Amino acid sequence: MIEGVSNVRETVFNHFVEHYTAPNVVRPRALDLNFRLLPNRERANLVKHFTLDEVKIAVTPGPD
Repeated sequence: MIEGVSNVRETVFNHFVEHYTAPNVVRPRALDLNFRLLPNRERANLVKHFTLDEVKIAVTPGPD
């Protein structure tokens, strides 16, 4: 049994410290990876405006 405000506080604090402290784990990093790049022509197609017809097709209720 734990008695006293300071003892209860310390016990509760230690309980949560044990449960929520992240372990020291070596995580993989993506700093040294050499990803292939898209050509400028293809990169420009990643962000472009929708046409009204594309929006209508996307929001038109279908059989699903």
